Amino acid sequence: MQTCHIYLNKGNISELIGISALESLSFLISSLMHDLNHPGLNNAYQVNSLSKHALRYNGKFINNIN
Repeated sequence: MQTCHIYLNKGNISELIGISALESLSFLISSLMHDLNHPGLNNAYQVNSLSKHALRYNGKFINNIN
């Protein structure tokens, strides 16, 4: 969400592509929803740590265990 906020305000993306204040707000709210319950760790970390997320979502990792 913070990155989206920076794009909108510091990068002037909203002016460049011509979106309204309501569209900017929608963009920020959708980025907030995306970030909820996000573990904050990348895929490589998940696989290397054998996390439950790697077991669930990484097909290669699961196939190598079986």
